[in-house]
Amino acid sequence: MTQGKSTGTVPVDLLKTIYEDWEKLTLVTPFDKKQNVKFYTEKCGFRIVSTESDGGVELARFVSGRSSGNGEE
Repeated sequence: MTQGKSTGTVPVDLLKTIYEDWEKLTLVTPFDKKQNVKFYTEKCGFRIVSTESDGGVELARFVSGRSSGNGEE
C-alpha cells in the first residue's frame, strides 16, 4: 500500500501542469468508497457537485476549478 507517499496527488498535479490552460477537472468515483471521497476532497481540492446512480452503484461527481480570483470557480 502506498498511502501517505503522495503517489495519488502526483497524477492530479501532473494533469494540472501538462494542461496549463485547464479551467475545470471533473471525475466520478463510487460514493461509498470513503477513502476516495476523502482523498479527492481533502488532498486534491475537489468538491462533490452531484451524485448519480449507474447500474445500482451510487456515484459522486467531483469538480476542481481554477480560481479566477473573484471567488468563483
